[in-house]
Parts: sequence; structure tokens; C-alpha cells
Amino acid sequence: MILIFNLEQREYAKKVLKFIGKTSKQIERELGHRKAEHFLQRVSTSQFSLPTNKTYDELIDKNNVNDMVKLLRCSLDHKSIPQ
Repeated sequence: MILIFNLEQREYAKKVLKFIGKTSKQIERELGHRKAEHFLQRVSTSQFSLPTNKTYDELIDKNNVNDMVKLLRCSLDHKSIPQ
């Protein structure tokens, strides 16, 4: 039996990447570093890890992920949300 740790964080990382709509390589180029690599690219491996607060804030700010309504819509896979 394989145990997957940080399942909620891994699912969140997938939602963030989907919401941004860019490849992790494109995001890395825009950030100018690879500090979010283990958060964005390693969600299915034992190398997954959360980024530092500074890297997370940079990722969120540069990609407007703090717009939680849009993130929620993305996470629901285009299901309608009551207004």
C-alpha cells in the first residue's frame, strides 16, 4: 500500500496550476527562479513540498490566485456557482 502524504496540499497545488493556466516552466520563467518547482511539478511524487511563504506569496501575487471566486470555479471544474 502506498501512502500519499499532504493530499489536500497536493490537490490545492493542482488547482493553483490549473487556475493559472500556464505550464510550470512558464511560471518559473516569469518568477525568475525554480523555488516553486516541488510545489507545482512534483504533486505526484515523494518530492512534493510546499514553497516558502515568500515564494508562495510571489506565485499568488504575480498570477492573481488570491481571487478565490475564480479559484473556486476552477476547482469545481466549470460547475455553476449560485450568485
